[in-house]
Amino acid sequence: MQPTAEPNSPCINVCRMHEALGVCRGCYRTLDEIGDWAVLDDAEKHHVLAQVAARRETFGPLLIT
Repeated sequence: MQPTAEPNSPCINVCRMHEALGVCRGCYRTLDEIGDWAVLDDAEKHHVLAQVAARRETFGPLLIT
């Protein structure tokens, strides 16, 4: 089995928090997830990416204020 590549950050350089939801409007991560990204292992990053996907599905577009 080949090792998988390190997951890429979902950051799109739109760093603006949605105060009511507590997630970034650009990447859908919480402040803790953003701050911890550099020290998370690959499995933890995949978990965050799954959370991000679920939030996008649940919340829809957040770039509109």
